[in-house]
Amino acid sequence: MNNFIANYIKILSVLSDLNISEQYQPQIRRQKLTDRELIAMNFAAEFLSIDSDHQLFRIIEYRIG
Repeated sequence: MNNFIANYIKILSVLSDLNISEQYQPQIRRQKLTDRELIAMNFAAEFLSIDSDHQLFRIIEYRIG
């Protein structure tokens, strides 16, 4: 999990340096994560060979909860 968090933070900082708008599609409801944070999370998961979102969130819930 520490590798996931470290990779997530590095990828998020690179995406932040690109100066792209924060939200890519307008949303009516209030989001818990920005689009940039979701993209960074998916990149970090792919880098660690986590294939499914279900597996990713199960790992995150296990480590955090």
